[in-house]
Amino acid sequence: MKQKPAVLDRLSAEKLPTKALKEKKRGSRILDAYCNLISNKFFSSAVIAALTVYWYISIVGTLNIKPELSPHKLFLEDSDLVKIFDARRQYITTYYSVCWILVEKPGDISNPKRSKRIHQLVEDFEGLPSSVGPYSTKFWLRDYEDFRKQSEDLDVAEEFEETPGIAIQFSQNGSGVFPLKAAVKGNELKQFLEWPEFSFWKGFLQLDRSEVGNEYKVSRFFFTTAFHGEELIEWSNRAALLNQWRVLADKYSDLGVSIYEDDAKFLDLIETMIPISSQSALFTFISMFAVAVLFISHPPTLFVATLSILSTSIGVFGIMSIRGAQLDPIMMSATVMSIGFSVDIPSHISYHYYQTGKESNCVKTRLKKTIAAVGFPIMQASLSTTLCVLSLFFVKLHMSQIFAECMLLVVLIGMIHGLLIIPVIFNLISNLPFRNKSQVSSR
Repeated sequence: MKQKPAVLDRLSAEKLPTKALKEKKRGSRILDAYCNLISNKFFSSAVIAALTVYWYISIVGTLNIKPELSPHKLFLEDSDLVKIFDARRQYITTYYSVCWILVEKPGDISNPKRSKRIHQLVEDFEGLPSSVGPYSTKFWLRDYEDFRKQSEDLDVAEEFEETPGIAIQFSQNGSGVFPLKAAVKGNELKQFLEWPEFSFWKGFLQLDRSEVGNEYKVSRFFFTTAFHGEELIEWSNRAALLNQWRVLADKYSDLGVSIYEDDAKFLDLIETMIPISSQSALFTFISMFAVAVLFISHPPTLFVATLSILSTSIGVFGIMSIRGAQLDPIMMSATVMSIGFSVDIPSHISYHYYQTGKESNCVKTRLKKTIAAVGFPIMQASLSTTLCVLSLFFVKLHMSQIFAECMLLVVLIGMIHGLLIIPVIFNLISNLPFRNKSQVSSR
């Protein structure tokens, strides 16, 4: 009875190598079948055809990505700030988007030609397609001209019979009594601004008092007018409207016209997103290529690895665009980051394939050793990364959603490239006419 445990231990020890050997043989058969499938011409052709369709869809999606900027995407979906942004966008922006037009060099407004030029400026802004119209415009010169016209019709002498030759004129700090001629010659503008119904225009213009003649002149002023349109919900359309204002303002350079819009500093970023994203992506890709060159000196292998990195990156951009993602600062950061992640799997596969060339020239053998060495670790790493990233989908924040989607696409597309597309391309390269016969054989 005491010998039975020893016998059982000996039998178990004998069975363990046999079991491990069976599992090893089973894994070897699976790898052989997979490598045979990759080496099949029809399967390889189907993979290349699917890859071509994938490239076409990805490139179209990448080229059609729309730059956009939305402040509400920076906050949680249930934030009160998001409700405020939505209310502003729904009830204010689409019906009354205000444009502030500053005139730095108005000149002599009493000059008919100069006055006509200023009126033409205002009318051009009111004539833009999305303008609300003249009744939304706050332009002091129209009231001033009406005031002067009515003043000319007044019989000042009858109104001040007890003090002939005297009229009321208001000084800069208040009011005083001055000769009638002084009021008529150069102080109508100041008098206009001191009237209660017109006093609010003081905030729209700046006056200079001349030393000669004691006259008041407008040194600069601004006016406002409003625009509307359902398309103004999107910030990119607001940026396009801002550019229309600026183009129109440039036509009046003699008046020193400039435009002010509350969100201009953000709207101007929209036009820079595509060039900045392209530059960042290009330099990141070049950096990843440089890293690959340090470890892989074989040109065909380096070409396949670089092509896979580029293909993965374009796929992430294109698919995100097709799914409705817009190019904003968050998307810019996520896409540049995805290029860095996309280098991982292709580099491991390509590097191991490159190293196996020192032992064998048979492509099928090299692919089998490569997949056996890094295939399962790649799947493990992809699964663990996916599980970690999935938690971000529970956070109702645009930034976390974009990051999670980009990471999942990088993992999925990268794994497909590493375990399927790269081996197929290596096999096809080995069948090229200029390759050595020893490298052509895939048997």
